[in-house]
Amino acid sequence: MPTRAHALEPLEAYADLLGAEAVHHLRKLAEPLRGARILHISITASDTHNARALSATVPLLQDLGLEVGVAVPAQTREFEEFSAPLLAAIQGDDRAWIPEFERAWRQYAEDSASQFGNQADLVIVHDPHFLPLREALSSRPIGRSRWLWHCHLDLRDCEPQVFAMLKDQMNGYSGVSVELPEFAGDQSLDTLALIPPVIDPRAERNQELSAVLVDPVLRRLGIRSDLPLVVQVSPFDKWDDPQSAIYMYQMAAKAVAKLQLALVWTPDFPQRVGDDPFDRLSQSAHQNPSIHLLRKGNLSEFDINALQGAAVVAIHGGVHRGYSAALLEASWKGRPVLAGGSGALRDQIVHGTTGFLFESFNDAAERITQLVADPALADTMGLAGHQLVRKNHLVIRWLEEYLKLMTRAGERVG
Repeated sequence: MPTRAHALEPLEAYADLLGAEAVHHLRKLAEPLRGARILHISITASDTHNARALSATVPLLQDLGLEVGVAVPAQTREFEEFSAPLLAAIQGDDRAWIPEFERAWRQYAEDSASQFGNQADLVIVHDPHFLPLREALSSRPIGRSRWLWHCHLDLRDCEPQVFAMLKDQMNGYSGVSVELPEFAGDQSLDTLALIPPVIDPRAERNQELSAVLVDPVLRRLGIRSDLPLVVQVSPFDKWDDPQSAIYMYQMAAKAVAKLQLALVWTPDFPQRVGDDPFDRLSQSAHQNPSIHLLRKGNLSEFDINALQGAAVVAIHGGVHRGYSAALLEASWKGRPVLAGGSGALRDQIVHGTTGFLFESFNDAAERITQLVADPALADTMGLAGHQLVRKNHLVIRWLEEYLKLMTRAGERVG
């Protein structure tokens, strides 16, 4: 299978953020692994947060002397049949999965096996869709390589039959990495590492922008730069509920004159034809000129950067499972963040320091009002959030953890 080509970005290009000592540490860590052949398997090469993080990590690993590629298997009819139900079941929908989908899941792996060559020392699977690939390739050298699952999902609410199915596929794997220990679920998987989500500070979506660059973007989108703005960037499934953000906004707007809300829909995966979550929003949201409903397909990474940086506060309504990558991006841009206390958000947001966790819509509205009224507090929280992301959630974290993970996997299998 052809892998995505990457233009090398030398690690030293990040030295201004990381420091020379950190760069030296990574080169020393990578020295025993030079020449190792690493294959990442991902559902997409772009358009999702994990794909963007991976596309930044791969060239840096290459710069450290490793041979690294990314494979994106073609999506077939079988893939379309089981993909959405699999993710829904993992997120807790106990009616999404039926036995026929497991047959499609395994058949997809069998059909995709022909797309792979034989050369790899380590294979890292990023999506549960591809877990059966190892078994499908077991008769070939690549199938006998070390395989790891870098799980980007919170498995605690996974439908039990589906969890058992995933765990069964892990039998031939060296282990799994998760973002928090509890994300492995009650029936603990063999956890090799804890790897939180990361952002690439040099990416167009995260580079620092001046007001001269931001203001034209806001004008084009019909947003006033002189009025307070609340932003939510997220998928809009039933867990990332945009309507809850609207409720919070409507309550806050009673206390904050001319408050604006931008809801940016960034689907994790291609949507089914006719499936538009904006259609499910209340009429009041569609009719309110201060509520801006924006689709990722109509926005560039630069546009999203500008929106997040211009916000008084970035929010996440709904019951989020796991981390919110968009809130990490907003913190990096020096904006306070506001969300409910589910998933990993209690670990991601330091309440009262980098933002606020809310217990109710009323509570959220009061926090929005407080941050609009006190710009100094908003800036102080934003700075604390920026420092937290710098410490724990820059792409350098994936780089270091992958090097350690590769070494540990070799020790355990060898």
